[in-house]
Amino acid sequence: MDITQERVKPIHLTSVGAAMMEIDCFKDDIELILAHWKRSTSALAKPAGVHRNTLINWRRGRCLPRDPLAYVVIKECASDIRKSLGQQHLQS
Repeated sequence: MDITQERVKPIHLTSVGAAMMEIDCFKDDIELILAHWKRSTSALAKPAGVHRNTLINWRRGRCLPRDPLAYVVIKECASDIRKSLGQQHLQS
């Protein structure tokens, strides 16, 4: 499948509570990635193509990415880390 034709599914938030939960989950995803890779905010911001302050704002829950690709990449990366940690836990 050509990635340029793939569409991102919109997130349907039905309430302010759902929006706040999504922001909290996204903050947790960024924290997980930083902890797992043992990287600083600046080290993650550069390959993500955003300014360090933008990533800090995401990490603090002030906002979510405007770019859907950045959002999806971070969510998928965090999901992969959780899966690998779950498998490591099962093996030990």
